[in-house]
Amino acid sequence: MVIAGIPREEIRHTRAVQDWLAEGREEGRQEGEAALALRQLTRRCGPLSEATTARIQSPGAARVPRRGLARFSGSKRPHQLVGC
Repeated sequence: MVIAGIPREEIRHTRAVQDWLAEGREEGRQEGEAALALRQLTRRCGPLSEATTARIQSPGAARVPRRGLARFSGSKRPHQLVGC
């Protein structure tokens, strides 16, 4: 495949494309962590309010460790943050 006369292999190695791919991976990782947190909190606390769900899914939400809420370290346990 050729884009604007530049072979695809060469485009993938440009700084702009590498930054774009890294940004996409980070966004995907954050979405996955939010989904994991929502599943675990729903299992532990029951259905969550729309406000709580939106707060967890927001881009600025605190990161959840990849192993889930069991490894969460902070001043409060995650279930305490949502009131259950």
